[in-house]
Amino acid sequence: MGNEIERIESILEDACKEMEKSSNVFWPYESEIEDIHESNLCLYIGHSFLKAGYFVYTEVHPPEERIKIDLLAGKENVRIYLEAKNLSRPGTVREIIADLNRLNSNYFPEDKNLQRYGIIAISSWLRKHHEWWENMNEDFKIPKGDSSPDYEELAKLVLKKVKNGAIKGKKKITDQTKDGSEWYLLYLIFPLQ
Repeated sequence: MGNEIERIESILEDACKEMEKSSNVFWPYESEIEDIHESNLCLYIGHSFLKAGYFVYTEVHPPEERIKIDLLAGKENVRIYLEAKNLSRPGTVREIIADLNRLNSNYFPEDKNLQRYGIIAISSWLRKHHEWWENMNEDFKIPKGDSSPDYEELAKLVLKKVKNGAIKGKKKITDQTKDGSEWYLLYLIFPLQ
């Protein structure tokens, strides 16, 4: 199981390197601090999974569910479910909590005998988010300058996953922009029950 999580992490690293190369040539947004759309995260991550020999589908609707999964990747005996978010807009932390709880569900009964993994992929250009994600612990659950209890709830869920073998990480997506900000992918990779 550990080898697959490490493989997934290297695929995320490849996606970030590709995004960084692309962003150095062209930034598709009006300003340098405008949100990186979730679909672009899925595009680059999906491309990296394809290069690594996985199949990939985006916006998958599980049978009899009223939700969609942003990205589904897999091989013969592995399924990976990914939800992507941008942390710079209001309400996103609550959505990440919902995604994290939802990824614990068994959407596809035929997948129950396979190795299954969840990924939460979050983009952010705010340094306080990068520091919070990287240094998150029992004493540091809310980013400096924020007061939302949602951050603390998310931190508790993330730290519980990490105790159970999940990998929490941060990878740079872009070089420093003119205003000094850097975009990072904050991620959590975890086995599903």
